[in-house]
Amino acid sequence: MKNKKIILVLGSTGFVGSRLKKIFKENNCNIIVPTSSELNLKNKKKISYILQKNKITHIINCAGKVGGILDNTLNQIDYFRENLEINYNLISSSYEVGIKNFINLSSSCMYPSNLQTKMKEERLMSGKLEPTNFGYAIAKLTVANYIKLLRDKYNYNYCNIIPCNLYGPNDNFTKNKSHLIASIIQKVSFAKKNNIDLIEVWGDGTPKREFLYIDDLVSFIYDSIKKNYNLPSFLNIGFGKDYSVNYYYRKVMEMYDYKAKLTYNLNMPNGIKRKLLDINQAKIKFNFKPKTSIEKGLKSTIKYYENSL
Repeated sequence: MKNKKIILVLGSTGFVGSRLKKIFKENNCNIIVPTSSELNLKNKKKISYILQKNKITHIINCAGKVGGILDNTLNQIDYFRENLEINYNLISSSYEVGIKNFINLSSSCMYPSNLQTKMKEERLMSGKLEPTNFGYAIAKLTVANYIKLLRDKYNYNYCNIIPCNLYGPNDNFTKNKSHLIASIIQKVSFAKKNNIDLIEVWGDGTPKREFLYIDDLVSFIYDSIKKNYNLPSFLNIGFGKDYSVNYYYRKVMEMYDYKAKLTYNLNMPNGIKRKLLDINQAKIKFNFKPKTSIEKGLKSTIKYYENSL
């Protein structure tokens, strides 16, 4: 990667951002990684100043308010307001100062909740959103289309990368705020250590989810900048297969070598019945292929979790 590339990574202390920071530093890239206290994304003037002062050429935006299904459901307005405000400020500032390369980390929750087949990029905005995270989803969808409008008008290399659910080291294991795999690891670990033979599952366990190991996403983003990919407005990045919630519980218990009975809390929401991305565009145009198996990824994530306790 040539030295003239100066990359701003936002959200560098978060799940995706911290892994991006790691891979860019390992490859001696010129990166700027301000914390939220150093660069308040609610201050548009400060954003413009930082971009120009550091002569930024590429932006990778991982900043935003994220959380699991319960936190999303209970705090819809907060998720909408914060994600819309900070992303609007950042994107506006970027094109105003002439930055031509922008990768926005988006979300598969932007897809309609009633799709029965794989989610193709052209199906965005073709149906209703999942109500349990509507606030977050509509903010992400608004931001994503703002990026598309700018790309269409100015022909800048602005892209929304839409990953499936992610897991791996540095995931959020906070109770009631974690995503599915992190939550399952936390529950199974606690059950084994305390000899508990019942583990509660939210919903009925039948919804299917697709999970990609974090480093597979990060490697693709790194390659896209290193190899100067001309990315499309919307690009799905996923594992290519989905499995039921019950499957992930069984897999994690298998990795822990622990058996417990699953009980189902039907008062908790299932969420969307299925979320599987169509990743053909990434495969065909950019030769993307996930490298980490579920087993290998879970082993690495469990090791990280247990070492962090």
